[in-house]
Amino acid sequence: MRGVLILLCCFVLPVSASAQIVSEFGQFCGGGGPVSAGNFATESSGGLPCVGSATSGAFVNLAGTYTIPTLSVGVEDDDNLLPYDWSLAQNYPNPFNPCTEIHFSLREGCAVRLDIFNILGQQVRTLVDRELAAGPHSIEWNGLDESGRATATGIYLYRLSAGDFVQSKKMMLLK
Repeated sequence: MRGVLILLCCFVLPVSASAQIVSEFGQFCGGGGPVSAGNFATESSGGLPCVGSATSGAFVNLAGTYTIPTLSVGVEDDDNLLPYDWSLAQNYPNPFNPCTEIHFSLREGCAVRLDIFNILGQQVRTLVDRELAAGPHSIEWNGLDESGRATATGIYLYRLSAGDFVQSKKMMLLK
């Protein structure tokens, strides 16, 4: 599980001590606690405050504070819900100076190679040459060649080879 979002809400509203909450079915309650049916409406009668909502399960305590119980809403991101696919995304930013990020995802763990080539097809740099796990990956290229020298302005190609998957894309370095 990569992430879980939990939202907790609790509302507290003042209720006049002289107000009495009456349920949709005319039921009264006093001293706090849930009421079993209907929506509520207020009726002034000098009684103790209470609530009449079976759907919300809300309470009014003796101090006259109306409280809606905690509401939990969750969004789970489970790695098993959607399998990753083989993909190579366009680098960002493009054009770039001096760095760019290359994102890709792997359906399964395997040997991966990510190479950078100039427009003449000459290999400039190998960014990845190792086993990687399945899932999304991101690699940054700083515009340097294998020797650590800055590369020239121009169009470059990057090629991802992972198992039987091979894909290339273009990018532009501007200085």
